[in-house]
Amino acid sequence: MAVGVVAARAPRRVLDDAARRGGTVTVILASGRELTGVVLATGADAGEAVLALLLPLADGRRSVTHVRLDAVVAVIVD
Repeated sequence: MAVGVVAARAPRRVLDDAARRGGTVTVILASGRELTGVVLATGADAGEAVLALLLPLADGRRSVTHVRLDAVVAVIVD
């Protein structure tokens, strides 16, 4: 691939790569909500592909959320 060319990739592949390197991403859901956090893991639960995302809270604490990957419409890698 040439320098400066960006290849389109499936959200699951982008999230798998981010999980391996502990990267921060912004996930845009079908509902329009955006979640920004560190990808902990991707996997399957009860037959559904899911994402575990570590989110910072306003009071300095952190929370883990699990998102079904079929609800993800876009991923922005920071």
